[in-house]
Amino acid sequence: MKKKGIISSIIGSVLLYLSLQGVKFSEISLSNGDFNASFLIPIVVLMLLVPLIRALRLKLLFSHLHNIQYSQVFLVNNIGYLFIMLLPLRLGELAIPYLMKRNNGISMVSTMSVIFIERMIDFIVLVGFLFFIYFMLLLPPWLLKSGIIISLGLGIIIVSLFVSYRRSGFIKTLIEPLLKRMPQHIQDKIDGILRRLREGFGIIQSPGLIFLTIVISIIVWVISVIIIYCLFRFYGINLGFIAAMTVMVVNVIGISIPAGPGVIGNFQYSCIIALSFFGLDRNVSFIFSNLYYVISMSFTMLIGIISFMATDISFREIKENLNLDESSSSI
Repeated sequence: MKKKGIISSIIGSVLLYLSLQGVKFSEISLSNGDFNASFLIPIVVLMLLVPLIRALRLKLLFSHLHNIQYSQVFLVNNIGYLFIMLLPLRLGELAIPYLMKRNNGISMVSTMSVIFIERMIDFIVLVGFLFFIYFMLLLPPWLLKSGIIISLGLGIIIVSLFVSYRRSGFIKTLIEPLLKRMPQHIQDKIDGILRRLREGFGIIQSPGLIFLTIVISIIVWVISVIIIYCLFRFYGINLGFIAAMTVMVVNVIGISIPAGPGVIGNFQYSCIIALSFFGLDRNVSFIFSNLYYVISMSFTMLIGIISFMATDISFREIKENLNLDESSSSI
C-alpha cells in the first residue's frame, strides 16, 4: 500500500508541475480588477446546501437496507468526504462503509455497493453534462471521446449489475466448481460477500427511487456549477455557466484519478485545462484553480471536522479500521 501511495503522490506532483508550466509568477496578482466580494454570500450558502442534499440522496439509497436518521447520514457523509480528502488513493471512500457498519450494523460490502451506485449515478449525470457542453461549444475531440468511453464503460457496468442482480443464482452456479476447490470457511466468506453485494444493490428493484436520486444528483451538480460561476464573478472572470459547467466536469474527472492527500495537482491541472478551452490567461487560470481549491477544500475540512466532533468517533479508530491490511476481516 505504501508503494501505491508513493505512486499516487508522484502522479499528483507531476500534475502540479504541469499546472505550473507557463505561469509567470512575477505577473501574478491576487486581484483580477473586478473583484466582487458580494458573491461570497451565495457561495457560502450554496456550499452549505450541497452536503445537505447529498445526505438526503444517500439516505434514500440506504432506505432498502435500513431506516437511518437523516442527521446521522449527514454527519457520516461529511466525515467520509473529509477522509477522502485527507487520505491518498481515495482510501477515505472506506470511511462511510466503516461508520455505517459501526453505527447501524450494515455490512461494509453492502454499503460499498450503495456508494458504488451513488458514484455511478453521479457519472451518468456528469456524462450528460459533458455531451451538453460538447454540442454547445467547439471543444477538443478528445473531450467527446472521453465522454463516449465513459458512457460505454457505464453502460457495461450498469448492464452487468442488472444481470448479476437478477441472475445471482446463475452466477453462483458458474463459480461453484471453483468454490468447491476451496476450504469451507473461504466458501462461506465468498458466499456471504455475494449475499451482501446483492443486498446492497437491492435499490435497483426500485426504479422510482433510482429516478429520484438521479434528479437529486442533477440538482447537486447544477448547484456546483452555480458555485463555480459565482467564483468567476467573485474573482472578476467574465465567463458564463457553460464555462463553469466545463470546469466542474473536467475537474471531477481529474480528481477521480487516485492521487495523494488533498488531490493536490489533479485539482489545479484539471481546472487549468478546462479554462484553457475558453482562452483564459494562464496566470489567471492558475490563481482561480487555487482559489477554487482553497475554498472548496477548506469548506470540506470545516464541515467534516465539525461533523467529526459531533460524534463519539476518534481519528485513531477510523485510521486503524481503514488500514487495508486489516479491513478485509471487517466486511
